[in-house]
Amino acid sequence: IADSGGAGKYRGGSAGETTVSVHASPFAVVGHLGSGGYVTGVQGIYGGYPPPKTSLFIARDTDFLERGKRGEPIPHSARELIEIYGDKVQELYPSYPMTPTKENDIIVSQCWGGGGSGDPIERDPVAIVNDIRNKLTSLDMAKDVYCIAIDPETLKVDEVGTKKMRKAKKKKRLSEGTPGQKFVARLVEKREKRDFSKPMLDFLDEIGSFSDGFREQLEFEKEFASKDL
Repeated sequence: IADSGGAGKYRGGSAGETTVSVHASPFAVVGHLGSGGYVTGVQGIYGGYPPPKTSLFIARDTDFLERGKRGEPIPHSARELIEIYGDKVQELYPSYPMTPTKENDIIVSQCWGGGGSGDPIERDPVAIVNDIRNKLTSLDMAKDVYCIAIDPETLKVDEVGTKKMRKAKKKKRLSEGTPGQKFVARLVEKREKRDFSKPMLDFLDEIGSFSDGFREQLEFEKEFASKDL
């Protein structure tokens, strides 16, 4: 899956996806374990970015067999499943419980990629171009995250333009950066006000309901935010 590995000086491994079409047999499906449907369960290191979350899609009672007999396209990925079956497709949390399926159902599961290592704007442009050619990285990711100036047709890198983009990114970071304690204080304040998106709030509520360690971490952050350092 393109852009599924965490960005970094050394990109995280790319994720794959599995498509299962049920035919002539009862079948049961189970999603990935954990809470990856809320946020990713993998982190980057040394400035590397995390990969996207996992996903699980299901389309019930499709006509994929008839489509195949007519020589029409059938889905081999989540993107194709959504393009072909649109509103019939449900996106489920990966920890969705095991559930029966029946003939003509299609299930697509996407795994986590690896976390990136090191700052993405230090990645070798040659490696990024190779990833684009191998469909592991998109042009948008190359421009917006890795900050390289590249011709979308020839994939030739503008070295001067790349240096300018990366210098501008560093300058922007420095202008927006905050000390660690101040960052944690803002995070704690948002959490107290529940000023997060629903998936994040669901994640906090679910993990906090059973994990003593997670609740202790939240309390530590709260104390750290108010300490006189």
